Amino acid sequence: MAERIPTTPFYFWRNLQDRQYVGKVDVTIPFAGPGKLFKFGGLYSMKDRTSQEDRFRLESGFNATTLDELAGDQNRFVSAGNIGILEQLENDRYQIGNYLIDQSLPQNNYTGQENIGGVYGMLTYQLVDNLKFVGGGRAEFTDIEVISQDTSTATGSVKETTFFPPQT
Repeated sequence: MAERIPTTPFYFWRNLQDRQYVGKVDVTIPFAGPGKLFKFGGLYSMKDRTSQEDRFRLESGFNATTLDELAGDQNRFVSAGNIGILEQLENDRYQIGNYLIDQSLPQNNYTGQENIGGVYGMLTYQLVDNLKFVGGGRAEFTDIEVISQDTSTATGSVKETTFFPPQT
């Protein structure tokens, strides 16, 4: 089996920032004697996200010693003697060594936000010893938006409100 020589070095950085804030409240109020309760409450969650990715490839210049010529020794490939302008030649020409190429992709960078909330109300009412009424409702909403730095990509969006029990 032939020895595998590594490809040109590739540098990759990713930064993800997430901030989330959550609040919740639940309240129970007894009324008109035992077994009679009114409960209500809500929850709200807000999240902001930023994702940034940078990618660079080290490319060989015309006169740089290639990675193949160095038998895959990446330390020698990126040494000071093989990077940037190696020397000035005649007629204002230069011997160019290795150099970085920015290969960052805008579609891999985005900002987003997510807002989710809900409220509920519930009534418990003891009618007689073995008979109790329990009823209530809940509403939930979701609002999510993602914006790519790639201007040819549409903004992703979800906006939905749901009621329980379902409305007919």
